[in-house]
Order: sequence, then C-alpha cells, then structure tokens
Amino acid sequence: QVVPALISGGVERGTLEMARAIVQAGGRAVVASSGGPMVRDLTALGVQHIELPLATKNPFKIWRNSKKLERVIDEYNVDIVHARSRAPAWSAYLAAKKIGVHFITTFHGTYGLGGTLKRKYNHVMLKGERVIAVSHFIKDHILANYEVDESKIRVIHRGVDLQLFTPDLFAHERMNKLLKEWRIPENLPLILFPGRITRWKGQDVFLKALAALPHRNFFAVILGDDKKRGSYRKELDALISSLGLEGHVRFAPHTQYITEAYMLARVVVATSIE
Repeated sequence: QVVPALISGGVERGTLEMARAIVQAGGRAVVASSGGPMVRDLTALGVQHIELPLATKNPFKIWRNSKKLERVIDEYNVDIVHARSRAPAWSAYLAAKKIGVHFITTFHGTYGLGGTLKRKYNHVMLKGERVIAVSHFIKDHILANYEVDESKIRVIHRGVDLQLFTPDLFAHERMNKLLKEWRIPENLPLILFPGRITRWKGQDVFLKALAALPHRNFFAVILGDDKKRGSYRKELDALISSLGLEGHVRFAPHTQYITEAYMLARVVVATSIE
C-alpha cells in the first residue's frame, strides 16, 4: 500500500486495517509513506514500513519515488500495489507498470475537478485494474465526472473495527491522561467533535450550534489535526472569540486513544457539510 503519510485520518486508518487483515490472512504486508505516528501501530502488527517522501506533488520527485518503489516491489516480492492517494499513486502506477505487478486503487473522496490538468492528475486513481469506491456516492461521482469502464469499479464500504470500540477495553490510565491533556473541568459534560480541521467537516457549524445553546453548561473538544490548514484554524479561533465561547471549547491533536475519548464524552457530534 502507498499513502502520503501516516499521521491521522480515514485513509490512514484504512491502510492500517488492510495491513492487519493481510497479516492475519497469512500474507505479507508492506506500506510505503513519508511516516508519522501511525507507523508505530504498523510495526506492532509486524508490518514492514518503507519511508519515502510520497506526499510530494513535484513531478521530478514523483518520478524518483517510482524508481525507489520499483526496488521495494522487487526486494519484497510484491504481488499487488495498492494506491490510496493521487501523488503516491502516480509513483506506484509507474513502478507497478515497469515491474509488471498488479495495480489497484481506492477512490476515497471527491477530488477537486478544476480544469483539464487537474482531471488528468486525478485520473491516476482510475488506472487500477480494480478501482475501489468507498461508497455508491463515490462510484456515481466517478462515473459522472471521468471516462472509466464501470465494470472495474467495486464498491467496498469503509469498515468499523468493533473490537476497538468495545467499552470494556478502555483503560483508566489513558482516560486520565486525556483528562489532563485536554484540561477538562470536572463539573462540565464533555461534547466531543472528532475529525481533522478542514472546512467540509463543519467545525464552524458545530461552534454556532454551541453558541445557540441557552447556557454554557458544557466543555467541548474539537479533536483532530489541521494538516496545514492553518488559515481555517485561525477562522475558528476568531469565531470562538466572537461567539463568546472562550473557556468552553478547546482544540486537541489527533489521539490514538479514541476509545477512551469516546468514553469520556457525553455527546459525540459530526456536522460534515459536504
């Protein structure tokens, strides 16, 4: 599997879960990315991680990464190359084509269409022998906006690791760690908003909803990384101030203790606007 990085997010979580499933089925899983905190989870599963600067969109670096991936494919006797994001997909496609191994892709979202060049850039996600669409909505989006043979598209919905969310698996020490890190007042119920800081997740909608409540008997945590979207984060900070929510809302970075985070929360909110 090739992904830009392993910091946080749905693509990254899917990569981890796929790698685990491959190992449990008796196969050998290899993941290439530019690294991140989730590499630790991979290695704990016995999965080989190859660090490459795959987050780059620079054409020369994409070509150079393809050469490095050729060596990885050869060294680890890879049968299938699975790309989950556009920039690394170009490197993976070139390498898989050169070596002569199977190439598949997962279409995770609605990439910006833009002009002709942008569509050509996106089109690498349709070069897989099989193209996994994560929902019927995504499949319809693909068919409406790209020229592609429908017969090679497969809809495979994102899974949920129910074991991860088993209440009796939470750890008190990890829960206490989050309480201290987030500085949650003991006398206020926690409202949790999990999701990376990006406009389509609708954090602004969440803040306006909090401000519309007739009281301030709550403490809210917006849990997720901004992934270079600092300008939107500044907008949210200004909104918190203008709505009079200071002292009742806190931002917290992505945590691997998501079970404990959900257990701490009285309410979990999602307000995605797209």
